[in-house]
Amino acid sequence: MSKKGFKVKRTRRNLYKKRKSTGRKVAEIVLLVLIVGALIFIGYSVAPPIIDFIQNGSETTESTPAWTPPVTEDTEKENTDKPSEETPASTTQKPQTTTTALAPKPVENTVVVTAPAQALYSKEALAEYLANAKKEGAVKIAFCLKDEIGQLWYKSELEIVKDNQAVIKGAMTLKEIWDECKKAGITPVIQLNTLYDRRTPYVITGTGFMVTDQGGTWTWNDNTIEKGGKPWTNPFSDKTTVYFADIMKELSTAGFKEFILSNTMFPNFGNYDYNLLGTEVQAADRHKKLTALCEAMAQAGKGDTLVKIDAEDLLTYSSAKYKATAELWGDKDSLKSCKLYVDLNASTLGKKLDLGNSKSITIQSDIVKAATQCFTEIKPIAGTDIVVGVSGATLTAQQKAEIEKSLKEMGFNDIIFG
Repeated sequence: MSKKGFKVKRTRRNLYKKRKSTGRKVAEIVLLVLIVGALIFIGYSVAPPIIDFIQNGSETTESTPAWTPPVTEDTEKENTDKPSEETPASTTQKPQTTTTALAPKPVENTVVVTAPAQALYSKEALAEYLANAKKEGAVKIAFCLKDEIGQLWYKSELEIVKDNQAVIKGAMTLKEIWDECKKAGITPVIQLNTLYDRRTPYVITGTGFMVTDQGGTWTWNDNTIEKGGKPWTNPFSDKTTVYFADIMKELSTAGFKEFILSNTMFPNFGNYDYNLLGTEVQAADRHKKLTALCEAMAQAGKGDTLVKIDAEDLLTYSSAKYKATAELWGDKDSLKSCKLYVDLNASTLGKKLDLGNSKSITIQSDIVKAATQCFTEIKPIAGTDIVVGVSGATLTAQQKAEIEKSLKEMGFNDIIFG
């Protein structure tokens, strides 16, 4: 039986490329154009939301009007229920909470930092210090222009001391100091040591505590010369008041308007000293001379004047025989041109203080806790309408922030870091 194979018909034509009719060709072209056009339309419609989604996540893309900050003139007006007559009621609404965060936080002008003595050594040193302080956010800086020795850290033009090299230690004029502060955008606060002044009695005769005996008249010292005894400047002397007031006037004329008066106190006289000196230093109302001096200086300065009291002295006022810087507290109501400034010095940390009335406290060793502790005790005594401060220690930015937060929560708004 013979096998029959399959018949295979061979052709030279490609089965996949049949010749198309002209009508079919036209239809295919039209269809292709429609498909391309549809793809382009969909691409332009869908692509932006997709791209925005990729870039911004799932946040909504609804268009909102750009926020415009309120006009300064309107924001400074008192908040009342009645809309402004010049502005439609619809425009007096406050910005939403989500947009007010865009406004810059107002700068606090109530915190003062104290400059180191070397900042006044030269114009270049001052400029460098101010630039660095500005970077750290300083707005007000206190400069000690009269130290505890009695030296002036500026070139005074007062006739009585301008040529005295034992008094004039500053390398700059007041104008140069003022100009550098103004250039840096810093408000200067001038600190002056008053009665704890060891040099003025040597320079201006009659400004110290004078002793008269059979040997004549001589200047009283707080110890023997061999033990380093020094004179103090006397508030009972009219020459003292005139000299200190002239310094304030000179500063005020140069443009300075904020002042701190420190160490306005009597020496800690002993019984032997009282025997040497006149009865005036034993008078029960001698503290009135302290407040009178402060008032005279403040009026000559024609600005804002603070009188500094040590927190330890004020806390122990009721129990201590020698009240030091707090003695003028007994006549505080006479301070019409001054404001009180109570300062906690780091030397008080860890001390046990007798507050009187059988009450005592031991001050915390941690300066942040000590500040809260001390001013909690001082608040019932002095109220919150005083300036408060912490000095005598190098504080970190965090410590300053914690102390400032604590004091402001207690109601103290004006703070000085020395």
